[in-house]
Formats: sequence, C-alpha cells, structure tokens
Amino acid sequence: MKAKDMVLVVGEDIDYITALKESILEFGYECHVANSSKEGLQKAFDCSPDLIIYHAENQYFRTFDFFNILRESSLTYDIPFVMIAENISKEELQFALEIGVDGVFEKVLRLADMQRIVDGRIKKYVRIKRESEKDFLRSFDLTSSPVVIYNADFKVVSSNELFSNSFEIDETKPIWENLGLNRDLFVRLSYKVFANYDGQESFSHYIAVNGVEEKYNIVLSNLNAIFAKRCVLMVFNNDCLDKSSANSDVEKRHLTSSRNGNELVGNRIKFTKRQQEVLELSILGLPMKLIADKLFISEKTVEKYRANLMEKTGAKNIIELVIFAIKNKYVDV
Repeated sequence: MKAKDMVLVVGEDIDYITALKESILEFGYECHVANSSKEGLQKAFDCSPDLIIYHAENQYFRTFDFFNILRESSLTYDIPFVMIAENISKEELQFALEIGVDGVFEKVLRLADMQRIVDGRIKKYVRIKRESEKDFLRSFDLTSSPVVIYNADFKVVSSNELFSNSFEIDETKPIWENLGLNRDLFVRLSYKVFANYDGQESFSHYIAVNGVEEKYNIVLSNLNAIFAKRCVLMVFNNDCLDKSSANSDVEKRHLTSSRNGNELVGNRIKFTKRQQEVLELSILGLPMKLIADKLFISEKTVEKYRANLMEKTGAKNIIELVIFAIKNKYVDV
C-alpha cells in the first residue's frame, strides 16, 4: 500500500521532469517519472497514482491521445490529469478542457502555484474516494458471509462482524498467515487482482475454525474503483453453512419472486439480458458511472437496474447482491 499520495510525472524533457519530481518530493508526496507516453501508461497501470502531470512539448494531440487511453481504461479513468504546456493555442486549450483534462498550465510556474495545483487536485480525488469507501463499508456488517478487505501489504483494512467472529486475526501479520493459506498461491492470485482493474480470482481452501477444518470457496475482487488505495475484497463461502440453509433460502426466494411476479426457471431467478450485464459489471466493483458508460445508458438507469436486482434476489445492498450472485453461480468467477 502506498505510504504517501503519489504523483506520476510524464514528459520527454528529462531535466524539466526531474526538477519537477524534486519539487513534488518537497511537497511531501511520492513521485514517479516516465520519459515517454508508453512508459507513462505502464507506470500509471502499475502504480495507480493519485495525480498525473503530463509535460507537453508542442505536439499536444499526442498528449490528448495519451489522456484518452487513460480515460478508456477502467484502471485509470478517474485519476486527475494535468497538462503543463508551452504556447498552447486557445483552440487546443478549449479542446483539452472539453475532453476532460483537469487543468492546463504554463511551463513557468512558481513553486507555490505548483504546490497549490498538486494539493488541490489530490485532495479532491482522495476525498471522493474516501466518501465511496465509507458508503461501501456501511453495508459490511449486513452481509451474510465473512468478508474482509486487505491492502497491497496484505494487512487487514476492514472486515465484517461475521469474519471477526469466525477467524482469529493478528493484524500485525499478513492475511495469508492468519488464515493458514498457501503464501505463494495467495500472493500470485492477489497480484493478478491488484494488476487487473476488472480482476477477480477464486480458489478453495480448508481453514481451521474452532479446531475444525472447514472448506471455504474464496473469491478475491479488485476494489480500485471504490478505494483510494489498492485493496482487494475477500469473500468466504462455506459449503457446510450454505447447505444447511440452501433449501430454505431457495424456498424464500421462490416465494418472494412469485409474489413479486418475477419469472423463475426451476428454482433460479431469471434476469433480463440488461440486468445480467449490470450484475456482472457490479461484481467487478465498477461504479455506476462507469457501468453507465460501458452500457451506453444513464446512471439513473443503472441505479434502477440495481434496485430491480436487489428486489429480485432479496439483497439488502450491493454487497449482498454480489455475494448472492457468486454463491448461486449467476456469474462466472
């Protein structure tokens, strides 16, 4: 996990971006530099910075191409992006702002002005992320399965009450050690999830609970769309517990679905094609805005589909919906 908020500086003028890096380090931020757009994209995907500063040298549309690739990737679409340019025309400036660049500034900047620009954009970005984190965590203790969030240091960030009651956790130890997981397998799968914004991995493992070995199906999902720092959601599905309540759960869903006029195939709820698409994208942790963009519909329409999905499944919140879909194999993980 990043110890400090991070800035990525991209540009071909090595002397200038090196000097810029030194200033940013003085401001108290972590800073990475890239000497080309290609290297910049790779570092943006790898490091998940809180701000990207691109030093443009005359060929501004190359900058816009770089920016558009960032916006098209679900890994980097919401990272604030600032251009530092020389002799940019009014038309080019207007175009930059229209496509969503967060600011365009002259190359010659006072140190105080640069710090104000960096501070302002990072604080806004982190504040928005923190708000989304709080909204997400409010639903945690309402979930019917043990769930935990861990960071890139493999330490627990947050967990629900059911997880805390099921497992004894020493927060000073990495999570694989707490749960007796195979370190190499767990780290490899985690890095795949961290590196892939839409990443999701699953595996089965026996974990000792109160001296008894129980089998859990474990699903790891990337939370980069929601959390300011790189984190993974870990959901535990226990076959024994599921079987004990499976028949009653299906019966309840059947009765609820029948009362609401929902169409069933056997004991399974039938979703429309669009509902299934929204469900699959929601399970990837994508926010409503990005789901709306991907499906070419409005955010309000996405919200409506999510509400319909929760009504059909009896889920109290989006986390319950995700767990229900994974448990009952309405999606492939």
